[in-house]
Amino acid sequence: MKSAEFGEFDAIIASAQNIYLIESKWDNISRPEKEAIALKEKQELRHRVFSWYLMHWKRKYSKNWQRFVREHEKNFQKEFQGKPIARTGLLVANLEFVLSKLNQQCMGFSSANNIKNVLLFFRRDKKSGFPFRIGSIFEPIILEYGEEMAGNFISLDSKT
Repeated sequence: MKSAEFGEFDAIIASAQNIYLIESKWDNISRPEKEAIALKEKQELRHRVFSWYLMHWKRKYSKNWQRFVREHEKNFQKEFQGKPIARTGLLVANLEFVLSKLNQQCMGFSSANNIKNVLLFFRRDKKSGFPFRIGSIFEPIILEYGEEMAGNFISLDSKT
């Protein structure tokens, strides 16, 4: 049986209308200098699966995951080539909690257009470029950091 597990996001941000599912990459870390950024297939699948959960989750399922499974399992398996919908355990508890919170927080959410898949690309300077694969489901956002960075921490200085 294929696993229902699909990993975790680097961040999820909810506004009044949109939900941002975020992955992040750093320049010059874990890839050669000129190599294009390529997110793993499982990262894109994670976004597609979670987006599907978001589109089908309704308040009536809060505290009743098994009802959600009964009503949606066939459609889920059809959409994801036989991959099982999450049934029990920590993944279900986490999904139910996050989906319920997002449903409460993002009152203007109404369609797949309100789900934004984002890749945050942290680069040292403009010379790093942005070697990103075209055609990805992710919207890239570039964040520059300077030489004063220590470890993976970026100083955000307020000029006010």
